[in-house]
Amino acid sequence: MAVGVLVMLPGVKKEQYTQVNEKMWGKATMDSSQAPDGLIIHTAGPTQDGWYVSDVWESKGDFARFGHEKVQPACRHS
Repeated sequence: MAVGVLVMLPGVKKEQYTQVNEKMWGKATMDSSQAPDGLIIHTAGPTQDGWYVSDVWESKGDFARFGHEKVQPACRHS
């Protein structure tokens, strides 16, 4: 069953989001050939006080794996 994920990142700026993307994808934005298994749709952008990420994944497991394998390592070095 597909799951929606909304992550609110108060205080995060576009530059920080871009830095994490560059660590994960080698550039500021992922292209479709780099999409992780299970990702259906990804959006992100500014909020009044920071940044948001909104995704739809095929399963909770796909989202968890992506977080563990890609996001956590990229954030540790940002």
